[in-house]
Amino acid sequence: MAYLRDRGWIVRDVRFGNPYDAIATKNGRTLWLEAKGTETKGAAVIVSRREVQWAREHVGDCVLGILSDVVFAPDGEVDPASGKSRVFTWNPDGGALSARDFDFTPAENDRQD
Repeated sequence: MAYLRDRGWIVRDVRFGNPYDAIATKNGRTLWLEAKGTETKGAAVIVSRREVQWAREHVGDCVLGILSDVVFAPDGEVDPASGKSRVFTWNPDGGALSARDFDFTPAENDRQD
């Protein structure tokens, strides 16, 4: 969010219930922001199906911020001095998208009770 604010965008946090974390507006344009944090180097991050669908439906208007190399203190809080921030165009089909899981619906004729 700070990345876009520093560039003159008006940014508001809208995390809960949406397939994006924030909305940024400037000169009549809207960007949809997705933020990810990880203890890893951040080469890959976990994204949801809804996030992917939204980004596919709004190609060119989505931004992905990744905070990598996050370190947790012994009390479980994030060390504010840790982390490397990077900002990308969020286009699920422009990078490598790999499936992590499946939804499985059992066949009714396989029921054992």
